[in-house]
Amino acid sequence: MYISPSNIVETGYTQGHQYILPSGEDYKGFYHKDNLNRYWTGENHTNASIQLNNLTNNVTNTTIDLNFVAKNNSVSKSYSKIFDKIISSPLLKTDFIQPSSDDYNKGYFTRYVAQLKATTRPELNIVELNKESFNKITQDSSISKSYRFASFGWKIFGPFYDVYRDNIRIESGVVDTNLRSLQDVEKKAITGITLFITDPLQFALHPFEYDLVD
Repeated sequence: MYISPSNIVETGYTQGHQYILPSGEDYKGFYHKDNLNRYWTGENHTNASIQLNNLTNNVTNTTIDLNFVAKNNSVSKSYSKIFDKIISSPLLKTDFIQPSSDDYNKGYFTRYVAQLKATTRPELNIVELNKESFNKITQDSSISKSYRFASFGWKIFGPFYDVYRDNIRIESGVVDTNLRSLQDVEKKAITGITLFITDPLQFALHPFEYDLVD
């Protein structure tokens, strides 16, 4: 099928779990969208382009009902022993984390983590804190001297993947944004954070819930 380049309104790259082929197989690679809202394989339209089924929806709503929020809880860790007898610092426990309705209306919230410095398994000695605990602990030198700290934005509402038009990103996706945040924290502050938080969709609305929001 011939489609004029002037009728191609969006191009991008999908990491998977966003479009499927007619065979039902998950598609990963370049895609483009025409002016009739049809998605096709390839960066440019050719006779070999295959029409894709779109599994996700872009979101324009800004008011969220928490009854439709994915109830994802962070991993809870309870430390009952000292990592090493020579360490005098208390071992922290992960707080319960849940975004508020205001966070969902904004589309993101801030996450706070701490990591024990004296450890041979950095990814096993990370805890997630709420804002109050984070502020209290970072101001207590008897505890903070034994830990590394980081805070970072976490996107929880919007399209799952970056949206491109004319090879320009026009909207950041939940998955891609959160993976970039984790990689940045991994590089600058907390080794092993990508092993501690493994789900870039944690706390995010799922596609079927978008249709339920007025």
